[in-house]
Amino acid sequence: SVLITGIEIDDTPPAEIDDLTATPGEADITLAWTAPGDDGMEGSATSYDLRYSLSPIDESNWTDATSIDAPTPAAAGESQSVVLTEIPQLTELYFSIRATDESGNTAAPSANAQAATTGDITAPAAITDLAVGSTSPSTILVQWTAVGDNADEGQASAYVLKISTDEIN
Repeated sequence: SVLITGIEIDDTPPAEIDDLTATPGEADITLAWTAPGDDGMEGSATSYDLRYSLSPIDESNWTDATSIDAPTPAAAGESQSVVLTEIPQLTELYFSIRATDESGNTAAPSANAQAATTGDITAPAAITDLAVGSTSPSTILVQWTAVGDNADEGQASAYVLKISTDEIN
């Protein structure tokens, strides 16, 4: 800050975020960091500018990266995080964040955090007890034991049942 004839001008940007991490899940990525302050590491910044890209982000391509909604900055030194959902499976992304204070001073972009969603790699279990129950001229009762989304855990999202006069394999 500079004092000019009784008017204080804030020319100190927030500190650069130096601990951005990205932790992948099946279809989400959790970003975490330590909040910087308004002036360096004192107070609270006013806002974050959080971005992602398919390639590393720096000052030269900052505006080309896609903006993501970020939480309101906490007090300097507090841990913050955001969970990003609806990310295509097995997509590798780069993330960077920077803070701005109430005077418009903006910190340098953070170092990139990189992550890829892991994707759902476990198939549902095979149905091993498919059976035909009662039949009538217009109906056939087909029965089986439900399987999970991941082998026998969770709930499968759909079943595909096919009928044919020939053997299906």
